[in-house]
Amino acid sequence: MTVLPAKPLIYGSLLSLIFSLALTGCKPYTKEEPVTTVKKVSVKKVSGPKREFKRVFSGVSKVNEELLLSFRVNGQLKKLPLEVGDAVRKNQLIAELDPTDSDLDVQYKKALLAKSNADVRQSYAELERNLVLYEAGNVSQSDFDSVEATYLTNKAQHLANQKDLALTKQNLAYTRIYAPQNGIITEKSVKDYQTVSQGEVIYKMANSYTDSVELGIPIALITQIEKGKPATVTFENIPGKTYQAKVSDISIVPGDTTVYSITVDIASHANAILPGWVADVAFNFNVPVSQQFVLVPNEAIQSDPDKSKYVWIFNPAQSNVQRQPVKIGKLMTEGMQVTEGLLPGQLVVTRGGNTLTENLKVDVAHQG
Repeated sequence: MTVLPAKPLIYGSLLSLIFSLALTGCKPYTKEEPVTTVKKVSVKKVSGPKREFKRVFSGVSKVNEELLLSFRVNGQLKKLPLEVGDAVRKNQLIAELDPTDSDLDVQYKKALLAKSNADVRQSYAELERNLVLYEAGNVSQSDFDSVEATYLTNKAQHLANQKDLALTKQNLAYTRIYAPQNGIITEKSVKDYQTVSQGEVIYKMANSYTDSVELGIPIALITQIEKGKPATVTFENIPGKTYQAKVSDISIVPGDTTVYSITVDIASHANAILPGWVADVAFNFNVPVSQQFVLVPNEAIQSDPDKSKYVWIFNPAQSNVQRQPVKIGKLMTEGMQVTEGLLPGQLVVTRGGNTLTENLKVDVAHQG
């Protein structure tokens, strides 16, 4: 049997492998482009300049009418049953003096009245008897006149004793103070068992409910406050409820802190507001043309190291952003005042602005 040589087979396999590698190497090289991520931002359209602005001031609901309660007679107090803040009902007994002396005085005056009544009866009987004798000529004119005078004197004394007893009874009634209306105690001026004088204030009492709020307005804004100016009032004690109000009173001089005291009256309160509640009172004020501004969200304002301010403006045509220097005013509840640098209709970036660069392409995720 003849055996063929093995070398030609090995050479053939190597040639095939080289040829395959050559074909593979001839394929064109394609460079992979890097993936670019477009930043997403939120923007807000700049509205027209603010011609008015809202300011909120803290105030306190005030007493509409305060009553000063006192005794009409002197005396020593019994224990006072009420303290500041207590509610009272009309005709409720709220203070009382020790009535011992007044009771004794009433009893004494009753005794005097009983005696004078007996004197009147006796002198009248004597007068009738002497009248018969006088008409019969058995009593002189002078004797009859004396008997008649005694009767008239006794009668006058009896009438005086009646009035004196009535006054003494009235003074006894004056040893008690009853609430003249429903309300709350706002001040207690004396202590238990203290001796007080006629007219000395014992309690101060106010209506149970109020419709007035007192607050202070800075001198810079007081020229825009006039009687009848509308306001809105809210109370922490009545969440979710807003009351309409109007200015009813303005002080003519400022206080020690250059703040003018004013009062607003609530249109309708449905007996829900108590004196002493803290209130927020909101007014709208006009902005002079020279001081008008636009408002943007505070998040839109960016700062340079030198503390100068700027915002990013979104350009819809190029889908990119440009840096815009601005001047700002005060931070308000609605946003930041911008006094220079922005025009109505521009789109400012409100979210995502801290990582932007000039002319950077962005994608608007939300527009407010």
